[in-house]
Amino acid sequence: MVNGAIRNGVTYMPKFDGIVKQEGLWAIRSWLESVSVDAPVKAAAPAATTAAAPAASAAPVTPAVARTGEQVFNTVCTACHTAGILNAPKIDDKAAWEPRAAKGLSGLLASSTTGLNQMPAKGGDPSLTEQELSEAITYMLGKAGIDLSKAASAAAATPTTTAPAKPATN
Repeated sequence: MVNGAIRNGVTYMPKFDGIVKQEGLWAIRSWLESVSVDAPVKAAAPAATTAAAPAASAAPVTPAVARTGEQVFNTVCTACHTAGILNAPKIDDKAAWEPRAAKGLSGLLASSTTGLNQMPAKGGDPSLTEQELSEAITYMLGKAGIDLSKAASAAAATPTTTAPAKPATN
């Protein structure tokens, strides 16, 4: 199933057949299996409870502790941004990131929240919080040698030209 889903695409995941060589498909499959939430986990038996557990909500479960930008990149973003799949800017490609960085963090956050071009909303992980997305964006830009705080400071320091005020008429 996993290899077929990678080759043919499923839900938010784009089709990689013809874009990624067979070796790449196997690498993606291996990585997906290593981070699979379906992997068996040995856990201690839960203690007896006195009340029934509340019904699960439809909202995605968010982790109790926010993930760092590097953690989000390594678990969500790396599949496309390491190899530049489907024209995703490679993590270390400053020239590819510079025009995107011009939108500022709020613009990049909006694009990554809703999805843009081939990138699905939140990179395909609906559990990502706004803070985690911001951290991941900052992490990737940092790896490309772009510091958004400096870019924002430079933009703020650039003088803007305004038309002189019209004199009041009575």
